[in-house]
Amino acid sequence: MIFSVDRTRSYLKIEEPNLLSLRRSTHPIVPSADYCQGHLCDAFICVVHEYNLHRVYVALHDQQLKSNLIFIADPFRPDSKKLDLFLLKAHEFLKNIGFEMEEVNINFSTATREVIIKDIRVMREPSLALQLDAAKIALEGLIAEQKELSRKRSQEHMEHKAELDNLKKRLLAATAAQHSSTVELPAKNDNSSLSALPAETDELRKEIRILGEAEKELRLRLVGAEEELLKMREELGSSKNILKNTKDEARQARKELKVSQREGELVNEKLKSVQIEFEKARTEIEEVRRKSQETQKKYESALHDRMANSDEATDLQRAATTGMQAEINRLMAELTGKHLEYTRETGVLRAALTEASMSLSVEKAKNDSALQEMDALERNASAELKSLKKKVDTLSAEKHLLEKTTADIKIKAHGEIERQQQVNQSQRKAAIKKLHALKEEIRQLAEARAVIASPTGMALVQTDNKAPSLPAEDQNRPPLQDQQTSFTSDPFGSCETTEHINFLPDRQLKGIPYSFSTDVVEIYRSYNTIHAAPTGKQAQKCNGFVCLVTEGGQSLVYAAWLMNSSGEALVCVPERVTDGEESCRRMMREGISYFERIGFLIDRLPLETDPDKRQVQLDNLEIFCRSVTECAA
Repeated sequence: MIFSVDRTRSYLKIEEPNLLSLRRSTHPIVPSADYCQGHLCDAFICVVHEYNLHRVYVALHDQQLKSNLIFIADPFRPDSKKLDLFLLKAHEFLKNIGFEMEEVNINFSTATREVIIKDIRVMREPSLALQLDAAKIALEGLIAEQKELSRKRSQEHMEHKAELDNLKKRLLAATAAQHSSTVELPAKNDNSSLSALPAETDELRKEIRILGEAEKELRLRLVGAEEELLKMREELGSSKNILKNTKDEARQARKELKVSQREGELVNEKLKSVQIEFEKARTEIEEVRRKSQETQKKYESALHDRMANSDEATDLQRAATTGMQAEINRLMAELTGKHLEYTRETGVLRAALTEASMSLSVEKAKNDSALQEMDALERNASAELKSLKKKVDTLSAEKHLLEKTTADIKIKAHGEIERQQQVNQSQRKAAIKKLHALKEEIRQLAEARAVIASPTGMALVQTDNKAPSLPAEDQNRPPLQDQQTSFTSDPFGSCETTEHINFLPDRQLKGIPYSFSTDVVEIYRSYNTIHAAPTGKQAQKCNGFVCLVTEGGQSLVYAAWLMNSSGEALVCVPERVTDGEESCRRMMREGISYFERIGFLIDRLPLETDPDKRQVQLDNLEIFCRSVTECAA
């Protein structure tokens, strides 16, 4: 469980799925350990899954040398208790040299985790020069350690050899003393020497035995020292080979660096040629832009032609309407004394209505032909764009720019077409309203005829719940209400007359409030702008909106002015609170009538069914203001 430095690693190579947890120092410090050389360092603790085992790494990053110092511990089987124990030891190890650690959150997606790993300095592969310097320093350290060990081994070898020589001398002296004592024994015949000789001989034998054992032990130690010396010499030779290989790699790296420099020069030459080609392509793009401008001018001329056609259609409709009004006035003047001529006059009115319908059909055909011409122009423009795209395939950036330009032109053309369609629709709605007014006057004429036909000069009264019989011509005629419903412009499909409800501005509202995108139920907006001065605001171009919003189970109706110049929104609320769905609908109709009386052309804006898409749609409209509590949540 002790962390030891691993000089063979210059960084931690950890794959993203194998990194289990990561901790780093709260701030860089100068550690108290000697191996940090007094430099500013960062500390890291990494828990890694390796070959079905877990391992804890401790790494120090030297900010001055841009190098890493890796400490490793023994791997262990996956166990939460052992992991906590290893992490505790790692924290103690770093705390002893002055670091304070904190955990790094890596619970993100795979791409984010890879970005975090690449940002950790101890996990980034250092440059080749730093790797060579680190390898050189490590080899120099290993060589110094090997030399120190070989010196110590040779010194111990000399000491053992001197001790062995001393023991040999003592053994020779002891054997010589033994031989001299055995020679002198027959010459001496006194009883005292004979009694002391066996004891001295035993002592000499014991000493000789001890000396022999010591000699054997010294020989074994000498053999072991020689073996260790041979191993150290072999390791020193391998270290020299590694250093030699490192030098060869450095030499090869220098050669590769020279080759890369040459390649860089070639790339610069190619870049110059590419720049020349780019200038040529730029000239071609200018030509393409010129052609696109000509195409845009064609679009604008076509739009002007269509606008002129629309003005002619409006003049024809006005002339037809004026003729109808004159005919109606003439009929009302002659009605008092010419009841018998009513049928003929009614036929004239029907002919006038038929003529108006035919004129509307003609205008519709003209609009359709104009649309077909615009489609043909659009197809021609798309064909020209395709031919232009083929010329600039090699320049992707300029190609995207050209596509964007043509897309903008196409969008503008479609916008102009849609605006023309909206103008035509508004003109058609106006004509339909005038037809409704004409039919209402016909109905009043029918009631007047009934009054004239009554013998008492009064309208017929229904008796016994039976309707009075009508002439055969009137029985075959479809009901007037059915005719009105077929031409109604009410978006709610109702023919009821709306009651007058005032909409008052609310200065506290900066926009129509809502909490969720699904709270906005319906939106009606104007497809034209008028020059007006809302209450308390300067005169400028404005748009109108009528919205139905639900809040807390209650439906609310808002009428909003959007001022285009200042970008402000003036929100108006009805003077009465809605008390049901029918009341809410009446307020919606009154809000639409409120804007249409001013001169706006109101139509319903379709909302997206998906909540996210509807939120984007509401964000694009500048009249809404999402509630603060929902945004904070």
